[in-house]
Amino acid sequence: FPTRPPRTPDRDRLDELAMPAAPVLVVQGASDSFGIPPAAPGRTVQLLPGATHTIRGPAAQAAGEAVAGWLAGIAATHSRG
Repeated sequence: FPTRPPRTPDRDRLDELAMPAAPVLVVQGASDSFGIPPAAPGRTVQLLPGATHTIRGPAAQAAGEAVAGWLAGIAATHSRG
């Protein structure tokens, strides 16, 4: 999620990311030059070491694992309720 879009770097998009009422997972390259959002209530941020804004190669596998683990945690939380 680019917090500072490439064509409008002075525009901050964190307000958009705060809008969803559902839990949010941001999977992002740790070296993303377009900005990295902070974790916040209802928002989990998973950084992928060695990855930039474009997630490829081993980072893509790590991204899939991060999503699968997060979804499993969400499912377990909601199945108890």
